[in-house]
Amino acid sequence: MTKLTAAVLTAILLATPIHAQETVSPQKRALLDELIKVSDLATVTQKAMSMMADQVGANLKENLSKSMPGMESLTPEQREKALALGREMGTRVVRRMFDALSKEINYNELIETVYIPVYNKYYSEDDLKGLIAFYKSPVGVKFVKVMPDVQAEATKLSQQSMSPKVMKIVGEIMSEEMARLQEDLKKLPK
Repeated sequence: MTKLTAAVLTAILLATPIHAQETVSPQKRALLDELIKVSDLATVTQKAMSMMADQVGANLKENLSKSMPGMESLTPEQREKALALGREMGTRVVRRMFDALSKEINYNELIETVYIPVYNKYYSEDDLKGLIAFYKSPVGVKFVKVMPDVQAEATKLSQQSMSPKVMKIVGEIMSEEMARLQEDLKKLPK
């Protein structure tokens, strides 16, 4: 990790507010626990992390392939082999990253420190009872079962739809900012 990356991550972590946990009545805590169980939150969270890792991997492989140094000096055959090696490396990096994160992340602790306080903040006991009834219903069971797939497909389609627009906007902004930086650098005393 570069010093800049470490500094940015540190700044983000320090800027993130830490909320004190509100007290939860025993009745509401029981409802929160039941909601987490019937919504299979731990599994859904793990699947979401896995999908996120897959998406990061796809982006990494794509960007890595485009930014590999010396590609322009290679023959088409060498370039194809280099791209394949880059994709393989991207796959390894993402798998290793996900494996390491999976070992480091305690999903039960995450639920306890993140979801319980957030759910407590936004849902009343009546809300929780309604959600529990929904998740216990046939359509609620189906919702839990298919949601990771729905989310993965929607994310993929959204990215396909939005990527060209995002890349265009980012390219324009980066071009403008690089020109601005070059002008600012010219103004520096020599």
